[in-house]
Amino acid sequence: MYSTSSLIILKLNDEDISKVKRFDVEKLIETNFRVSNSVETKPLPHKEIQLTEKYISIYVNYDSHIENVGRTLIDYFKNYDDILNLILGGNCQELWQCYVPYIIYDDFDTVIPRQTNDIESFLTEYKQDYNYLFDGNEWKVSTWSDPFSFANLNDLINEIKEKNYKLRHNL
Repeated sequence: MYSTSSLIILKLNDEDISKVKRFDVEKLIETNFRVSNSVETKPLPHKEIQLTEKYISIYVNYDSHIENVGRTLIDYFKNYDDILNLILGGNCQELWQCYVPYIIYDDFDTVIPRQTNDIESFLTEYKQDYNYLFDGNEWKVSTWSDPFSFANLNDLINEIKEKNYKLRHNL
């Protein structure tokens, strides 16, 4: 079975570069998300993460379509601090409908967020089906076919809603 994967990328504020940050599960819960308590998944251990580069990202393994991950990001992750906290939690199995099952790995280093200053080489190396980028102002998205061409995510979601409405009403 094919898994539709994505990266969630945050352009860090200049003042955060060189700071040490820590994931706070309580902040995630306050944004109406629940974290899985199953044996298979758990949040990243509360280790400190040194922010060293301009961009930080996590991997989402499953169901990363615009209607799922994209819509969740637009609806629930509207500000820099909430997005940074989500990313500090580490890679996710999936992210939609208020559910964030973090992936467990034996080695902490395989789940921590990746950082880079060179977004183009990063997108080339970690090519995914979708790339969601928050640049400080808005969410943008690119696809595997053209990872360097980002479009406004909110506009795309509105287009999808309109198409779905027309299909349901035979317009």
